[in-house]
Amino acid sequence: SDFDLVLLPELCTTGCLFLSKQQAIELAEDIPYGKTTQTLIKIAQAKSAYIIAGMLETEAEQLYNSAIIVGPEGFIGK
Repeated sequence: SDFDLVLLPELCTTGCLFLSKQQAIELAEDIPYGKTTQTLIKIAQAKSAYIIAGMLETEAEQLYNSAIIVGPEGFIGK
């Protein structure tokens, strides 16, 4: 493993500036089933490491500035 822990910044998948709320909604992801979380799980498992990432989440039609943690065992929490 090249690393044990990676801490990615807030809103690492989208950046912090949005032209509208609609744009933010379109960029938000479902946690833990979204593309980013699933990709980070695969990387964490391949490297036997942990990854914490800040991302825009959509849940029940609400937006959240969330952080996830994944590791060799998969999705750990948000």
